[in-house]
Amino acid sequence: MIMASRNGMLSTSDLKCSTQEKENNDERTPFFFREFNDTLWKPAYEQPSNCCPWRDPQEVWYRMNAKWIGANPVDFGNMSGPRQLNCRYHVPGDTVVGNLPAAETANAGDVNDTAPLLNVTALEISTSVTKILFNVEREKFLARRSKPPVITVPNGCLEGLSYSIRLSQGLGPGGVIDARYELRVPTHLELKSWGESAMNVKGQLWAKLGAKSGMALIGSEFSASELNATVLQRVQVNTLEDCEAPVSSVDPPLSALSSPLNGRVPGGVAGNASVQVVQARCIARDLCVAMEFYVVGQDVISGTNCKLLQAAGRIFGGLTGCQSRQLSKVQDEYDTNNRFPESPIVTWTWEASFTQKYKYLAKPEHTITISGLLFPNTVYNTYCSAEDPVTLVHSNWSAIGRTYQTARTGGCFNCGNEIPPEIFVWGGFVGARTLGLVASASQPGRIFCNAFEVNASQAPTISGELRLGENRGKRGKCGATAEPTVDLDRIREPNIFAILTSTGASISLTLGNLLPETEYHVACMAESDGGTESVLQQMEARYGSRPCAVPRATRRSLTTEKDTGFGFGEGEDSTISSMRIVRDRLMFWDEITVSTQLISIGYLWCQVFPTENIRELGLPTAESLKEGDNLKVADLQELSSVTFSELDPNTSYDVWCTSEYNDFRDDQAGQDLLTPFPKSTVLSIDSSYYTADVLVYLTKGPADVYCQAYPWALRPFTERPAIPTATMLKTSPFRTTYFNTPSGGRRMVMIFLENLVPGRYYDVYCFSETHVPADATGADTVAQFGMDPPSILETRTQLLTQGPFFDDLGWSCVSGRPCNVSDLLGVGLSKHDGLFVRADGCPERCRCSGVADPLSKGAECTPISQDVTVQAGVGLSDAKDLRGSWCCLARSGPGHEDNSFPYSYQPGPFRQVCSYLLEAGSGTVVSGFPNGGLSQTFDGRSFSWGDGPVVAVGRTYDLCGGRQACEGRGLGWCNGTASSCTLEADFSVRLGPLHFGGPSTEQARPKSVRPPPVVRGAFLFKAVLPPILGIFPAFAGETLLEFGVMLHSFKPASAESGGLQGWYALCDFGNGSRLVVLPLDPRGCLWQRVSQADSPGLTDFPNLGVSETFDEITRSYHFFGVPLIARGGRYNICWCGPPPVGITKVPGKDYRQPDGLVPPPCPPTRDEDGGHFLSPAGVLQLLGPSGQPETICRLGVSCVVPQVIGEGLQGSDRVAALQQCGQPANPPLGWQQGAALGTDRWTSAGWLSRGPSLSHEMLQSFGAPGVEAAEGVNASDRGIYGFPNMGISVPSSIVGHVTWGGPVWAFAGSYLLCWCGADATTTGCQSPADFLVPFGHLILNGPAVLPLAAQEFRCVRVRQCEIADFQGTMPPTSKIMVASGECGTPAPMGFPLKGQSLPSRDGRHFEWSSEPITTDPGKYRLCWCTEGQDCVLPSQYLSYAGIMQIKFPTYSPLRFFCGLARPCNISGIRGEGLSNEDRVMLLTNCGGGILEETTFLEGAFSIRAYDSGGTFLLPPSVQSVSYQVCWCAAEQTCANPRDFTVSLGIVDFGGPLPDVVYRCFEWEPCEIPDLEGTTLGDGDRLLVVPDGTNCLDLVNRRVHQEGFPFDGISLPATSDGKRYSWGSGLVRAAPGFYALCWCSSNATDGDCQDGPFSAPGGVIRVGSSREFQFISNPHERLGGIWGEDLGLLRPPPKNYLAE
Repeated sequence: MIMASRNGMLSTSDLKCSTQEKENNDERTPFFFREFNDTLWKPAYEQPSNCCPWRDPQEVWYRMNAKWIGANPVDFGNMSGPRQLNCRYHVPGDTVVGNLPAAETANAGDVNDTAPLLNVTALEISTSVTKILFNVEREKFLARRSKPPVITVPNGCLEGLSYSIRLSQGLGPGGVIDARYELRVPTHLELKSWGESAMNVKGQLWAKLGAKSGMALIGSEFSASELNATVLQRVQVNTLEDCEAPVSSVDPPLSALSSPLNGRVPGGVAGNASVQVVQARCIARDLCVAMEFYVVGQDVISGTNCKLLQAAGRIFGGLTGCQSRQLSKVQDEYDTNNRFPESPIVTWTWEASFTQKYKYLAKPEHTITISGLLFPNTVYNTYCSAEDPVTLVHSNWSAIGRTYQTARTGGCFNCGNEIPPEIFVWGGFVGARTLGLVASASQPGRIFCNAFEVNASQAPTISGELRLGENRGKRGKCGATAEPTVDLDRIREPNIFAILTSTGASISLTLGNLLPETEYHVACMAESDGGTESVLQQMEARYGSRPCAVPRATRRSLTTEKDTGFGFGEGEDSTISSMRIVRDRLMFWDEITVSTQLISIGYLWCQVFPTENIRELGLPTAESLKEGDNLKVADLQELSSVTFSELDPNTSYDVWCTSEYNDFRDDQAGQDLLTPFPKSTVLSIDSSYYTADVLVYLTKGPADVYCQAYPWALRPFTERPAIPTATMLKTSPFRTTYFNTPSGGRRMVMIFLENLVPGRYYDVYCFSETHVPADATGADTVAQFGMDPPSILETRTQLLTQGPFFDDLGWSCVSGRPCNVSDLLGVGLSKHDGLFVRADGCPERCRCSGVADPLSKGAECTPISQDVTVQAGVGLSDAKDLRGSWCCLARSGPGHEDNSFPYSYQPGPFRQVCSYLLEAGSGTVVSGFPNGGLSQTFDGRSFSWGDGPVVAVGRTYDLCGGRQACEGRGLGWCNGTASSCTLEADFSVRLGPLHFGGPSTEQARPKSVRPPPVVRGAFLFKAVLPPILGIFPAFAGETLLEFGVMLHSFKPASAESGGLQGWYALCDFGNGSRLVVLPLDPRGCLWQRVSQADSPGLTDFPNLGVSETFDEITRSYHFFGVPLIARGGRYNICWCGPPPVGITKVPGKDYRQPDGLVPPPCPPTRDEDGGHFLSPAGVLQLLGPSGQPETICRLGVSCVVPQVIGEGLQGSDRVAALQQCGQPANPPLGWQQGAALGTDRWTSAGWLSRGPSLSHEMLQSFGAPGVEAAEGVNASDRGIYGFPNMGISVPSSIVGHVTWGGPVWAFAGSYLLCWCGADATTTGCQSPADFLVPFGHLILNGPAVLPLAAQEFRCVRVRQCEIADFQGTMPPTSKIMVASGECGTPAPMGFPLKGQSLPSRDGRHFEWSSEPITTDPGKYRLCWCTEGQDCVLPSQYLSYAGIMQIKFPTYSPLRFFCGLARPCNISGIRGEGLSNEDRVMLLTNCGGGILEETTFLEGAFSIRAYDSGGTFLLPPSVQSVSYQVCWCAAEQTCANPRDFTVSLGIVDFGGPLPDVVYRCFEWEPCEIPDLEGTTLGDGDRLLVVPDGTNCLDLVNRRVHQEGFPFDGISLPATSDGKRYSWGSGLVRAAPGFYALCWCSSNATDGDCQDGPFSAPGGVIRVGSSREFQFISNPHERLGGIWGEDLGLLRPPPKNYLAE
């Protein structure tokens, strides 16, 4: 063994070891009692350091200097000694130093030794490199500051000495200790053995000169008075630096120095020697302590300006340079206030000025670098130790602790988490000098705590700030004026912390060095591994309205206990070493368990308090805690636990404890000796699988002692047994008698308990009474006194027998998944143990009694027949029992008797068939478990039946043994260290139940159910192909009960409830389970598709047959609530269960509980190999239609389904045509509105007005618009509109024959056929809600036609007729006909093929050959033939389909007129089907000719059409011409002259010529007597506009030329439109050219006053007055130069022509 304790103890040969456990006396004193006599025990044997390196591969123990110890192997004759031994050790002291082995402290320095003093100045840490900065000095060398000066001559010298420095390397990599795993401060030898080292470390030296760093200023930089001190030397220098720093390092001899004369006579004057020769810096001379530099002036006598000063005006002879340097370490060694009253300085005009500096010693800084990878964001500690290389004196343990440095590495484990940790204080214990706290936090990390003395003279750790809001400064209910606020930094200051590695656990932290009977405040804070700290608001937060209700704050108030001096060990004030507090949430309340570790036997008291009370009143005293119940602690090897139950889950609690040492000799301070009865105390219990040894201490004798073990109740609630009475205990067979022992003997007895169950909790009670020997006469001779109930209760001791722990929660496995049994608890488990599933009862149930029956058979397990006619002793070859070996049982009990034997017996012992003598796994096994039911074991706590799925019957298996009843099958445990685990009899220990989820045997049977009447509208699974597979019937009623037991191990409830009851929280395999429906195939649940092209499941079922997860409320499996279209027949059902609920061991407890995680449900898809859907759950038989091919019906005739195929159909079944089964149909779009909601193709000509004549009753059953429903009939609760009989078939005497009793005029399309069984409803299948089962589709073929609207198509007369995209569901080869009247009448004259179309190629396109139509324009009925291409006669075309419109113009005025150069409208055209998309073209001959590109600049086509094709806008013409107006329908291509074959008449174009120039003169009236052009008329007008104006732009705007009368508009034209005048007004426009725009009176109804002037009318030139005079006076004309047509010589203005 090896051991290291934080109190300094290490395993060495100082311990004594032996295999002895109890003293060889009557008391049988245990070895761990203090009074145990170990005189004969030998010292522990220390194993060599090179032995067995594999035990410590990381050298963790090596670093602790602990030794591997044991008993000396020489005494045992082997190499390693005994495998089990006990060791004792007398703890020498109460400090770490006192407990350390002597070798660790032999050379440790103390106050009188010369151990080097080590000072760590800095710690630089990263994840890869650690640097530690430090220096070394000797504390005794330091002269203390004092005045007057005192100089102490040291007995040593620092300079030149070297020291060995050791740094802590610890448990973490890279040379530092991971703070989480630090046990204590390491010793010097431990550091020396494995720490990093630095040799030749220098001690204190003169400060190095780096620039001005070698000396420090005395006072300010400049001083006016000179120092009066002993002069060592004067020199002349140039600068202050020269005074400080010499060039020569040679010191002048000491004898060369002159004696000072009151400090005024220079000594060793160097005169004006060269600086390079004479200047000597003070730092280079041993006896120089300071220097003075004359900044201004010089010394009067010597003429120098640099003075070196000697210490204290004295010269010490015979000193080494090293020693003399110690004289001037600080400036206090001379008087800096002693100065000359006047400065003896030669000055001129300025005053004297000095710079004064002193020399000082410095400790050189050293660095040790440690390489190694560290964890990020982790706290590491470092320690250092120094050793004198000459004397080997090293740092003691306290000095090493003072070098402690801590730091956190960078980086993070949980980057990004900045949430501050919350901290919780759960309680603790208080002593006289110590305080223990139990705390936890919301995040892993460190927890710091500190105690603050309330009445200390200096209390910087507590802030006086009040945080009470409006109650600031007022006295509250807490008893004080206010609670002070905690300072987080001060909590961390002493660096007392504990490491929290898990948020699910609490940790114990002890504060020491407290003062007895002193009031303290204690507070804690947390620091997470990520570096975030608790916030003050969380620690001081107040919840609710009460100012002092701080349930989660960490601060507590307390007063330490009185130091009585009677503790266990001197100076020891508490026997509690550590505590752990766990709070568990149960079903109705909370439970808190306190586990403590004591350092001595004695008593423990714990009490629970509301945290609010603790906050208000402070911590309880030990005296008040002792008022409660105590716990006797006699075994220090076990934790002492106290449990508080039935706590309010919404209240915060503290648990505080106290303890005291007691050896139980004088229990209760001798009060036990005063009791009239002998009192028993249980000291210890040693248990095995079935027995226990109870060591009982008695206060007096003689006494009769009785003990009995009472088992704890099993779950669902772990409950202790009731406290037994004295009468009950006296019936115990386990008893003994104690007689008085000689003086000094121990009053102890041992009682042996038997017939215990392995792995079970017991409460052991003992009772003692005065022993009264029996009198021969039978009379009572003396009074007999027995223990009272409180004393009996004090003996209660908890016992856990060895072996596997019986767990009534059990283990869970799911069929189709691997099965494992893990977290097996108990004592003495090993990897050699085994687990076995049996097909019958466990072996211990078949324990033979050894008593034969009346026929001398069955005393032992025998294969002989049990028949009474078979005698004992006959040959077994022909007399074996058919059931196997059997024997007689010792006694009867539930499950012990096998009542299934086929023989008659006389009264006698009960019998049981025995199979446990067979080899395990070779007998009757549980089907589905591999290896015959034998499991594979890993470590004795985990067992498995392999990685493959286990497919077995779902039920609860009992992990049974002992005398407990095991119904059916069981699971037995075998102790591999006590037996070979080969026979079934070896597996006999009962462990607990195994909940195996999966379908039961009964469940796997086929199910066939005809549906009973159901509530309308409910989602119910019917075995007759349900429409919505909502509730699976195989798990309802009786079957649901079976499956429920299989899933939950429930006990069935009463017949009235119809449900299940029981404790099922851990066994609910139904939640998350699923079903899958598969084809009926011999492969069963292992079915796979044949090829990848096939579907992986049943496509007819939702989600390929995989259900939703189990619905716990409805106790059913839903299939997504969607309609199911599947064939009636048989299907396999396979089950998949979710993984079992995880159950884990509760930390600090000896039981398991659910881990709180919800197992993931079964996947919504089934894997190719079956996945986890491997458990057969039965065969599903669907009764009803087995699917139907598409049924084809035709519009306008009766619809018949000749034969519905299925299973179990009846003649009274009915079918409805619906859009969705179970829901009323909606009318199609346009059913009520007609063509108002349709497109342009639809017209208001539905089958109500154009179709056949129908009766009023038929129209009512159709749901026709405008027809009121019959009285009492809900017109909207129907099938498809247009189907007779409200869309529901009429009853038929022929099974499977369906008809609706009339023609169908529904909208063509696809509908569902929905089935209703005659006995499936109570209303007789009258509403769509009764038709829940879809079994096929109905295709209604025909054209799309509505009651009030139909499609309308156009063909153009004298053209070929063709219809495209006829909407509907008409099949290919369909034909339609144009009827002259109603459908069935002949076609109109002039239609090709007698009106019958050619067979359609796709049911949407129809044509009537290539012949043109000569039928009169108009609208005709289109009729559809239901018999396809076989239709010949008009009488076969009976289904109304729509309207055919023959398009053609029927009227035109035949003569039109248009002006020149402008667009022109022609109107008055009428006809059938004309539209604005029609076009006309101007041609010389309709259907021929060429395009007139010169006459019509924009083309000869019409620009647009208006008035539904009655008006056309023609393009402008630039010539006066006449053309044919040729028409083309929009339904054809209108791109070439040959497309325009129909003439609408002739159009004439006319107007003025645009290129003629007319003349007027300024200041004269203007008139055009003869306007050239054609088709002119009276009333026309001209408008004068500026030159360059385009007349075509004046259609919508007005422009005129200024200077002309009437704004440029002429008077109405006369002389047949030739003469135009602007009246008598004078033209005032400037001479020049102007454009004319013309307006035709024919285009404006005779009035052109307002235009439009859109046609060019020519050009008018305005001549000058001189020209007018010249022309008016012919005598002034120059001969031959001017002519009448002078204006014609100039070209006309540009842009006058229409573009």
